[in-house]
Amino acid sequence: NVAKRRIEEMKDRKTEKHMQLLTNNLEKIIRMGAIITPAIKAVVEKFCPGPLTIVVQSSNGMGTMGFRIPKHNFVIELTSRLGEPLAATSANISGEKPALSVTEVFDKLIFPPDLVIDAGEICSDGRASTVADFSTGRLKILREGPIRETEILEILNQYSY
Repeated sequence: NVAKRRIEEMKDRKTEKHMQLLTNNLEKIIRMGAIITPAIKAVVEKFCPGPLTIVVQSSNGMGTMGFRIPKHNFVIELTSRLGEPLAATSANISGEKPALSVTEVFDKLIFPPDLVIDAGEICSDGRASTVADFSTGRLKILREGPIRETEILEILNQYSY
């Protein structure tokens, strides 16, 4: 895919690294093949929209997929109008701090993207989203962010997860 390769070059990102899907609701992710258990659905209902990326098994042969329902009105409206999730990654060189505004985008990448939409500064404490991997049937935190593992476990403990 040309777009994926261009993003990888722009970010100096490894090709085997997946991009997350941004969406405005869980149903679109389920239609794409995400396997969502009642426990995972409860986690989504508690923390989304918000700074949580969730990795689950996919039923369509893709292996795993990661998704977020971000707490950003522009992204919610865009994915709502598109009708489908949007593949996304942060605007930064892989492993470095992401850009939080349009002006920072041009300083954070090897070369600029073809299009930048200014939807305002991202409200963030500088930490990336928590990445919670549910793909093996057990919770594994791949990246600690604003939502702590103990908070997720409080929800999961209500299920036989």
